[in-house]
Amino acid sequence: MQIDSSSDKNLEDLWLLVLADDPEALRQIHRQLFGRLYQYASNLLSDDLQADDAVQEIFIKAWIQRSRIGALKNLNAYFFTLMRRYCLNVIRNKKVADSRLLRFQKTEPVITFSAEDILVEKEFADGVREKINDLLNGLPPRQKEVIYLKYFSMPGNMLP
Repeated sequence: MQIDSSSDKNLEDLWLLVLADDPEALRQIHRQLFGRLYQYASNLLSDDLQADDAVQEIFIKAWIQRSRIGALKNLNAYFFTLMRRYCLNVIRNKKVADSRLLRFQKTEPVITFSAEDILVEKEFADGVREKINDLLNGLPPRQKEVIYLKYFSMPGNMLP
């Protein structure tokens, strides 16, 4: 793809206006570069929606950081470099997120309940319940009354 050098000169002149806080100049740069940047991002990301977001993001970043960026000799190359870096970061972050999700999925416990497991758990619970009943029945009548009043007769007081 061959680019007209007068077009590059026009872009650099527009960028100087952007440096002077002219948002209309940035809109003109956006209009001139959008199609090619979008196509480039779409090829890198394989997602049209992400490509559109990527173009918008780099223009927002360029506007916010314009004073730090300063004058540029080749605005076209600068924006394509920004686009490439942005897309590579998106791809890298997606891979990291995918690997974390995969790691989480691998560590998920596999829980299976057999009839035997359920029976053992029921027998254990029955044993604990029987032991509690035996201990409660061994208490003096006044202590039994306190427990009854605390857990069974007072409104709002229920067994945990």
